[in-house]
Amino acid sequence: MEVKDMVFLLEKTIEELKMEDNWHAEELEKRMRDFCDRIGTKTKILFMLLRIAETGSKVSPPLFDTFEIIGKDSTIRRLTNCKKYLEAIE
Repeated sequence: MEVKDMVFLLEKTIEELKMEDNWHAEELEKRMRDFCDRIGTKTKILFMLLRIAETGSKVSPPLFDTFEIIGKDSTIRRLTNCKKYLEAIE
């Protein structure tokens, strides 16, 4: 996957997550799976990108449990920081 594709996915994911008021793992996973269907990307591609952006690692506790525990503001901030980093190297 090219850097520009990762930036696009992060940008659209951030927009999607900002609209979510029910910040619970089950709801977040459902929303992100529906989002993948709408934009035509595989969940394994998006979820790995989000895992790395959120935790800095390919291995972590369950992704959406991590989102829930870290919280909405911190999650969006981490994804935004990753997007900015990728834009800088693009």
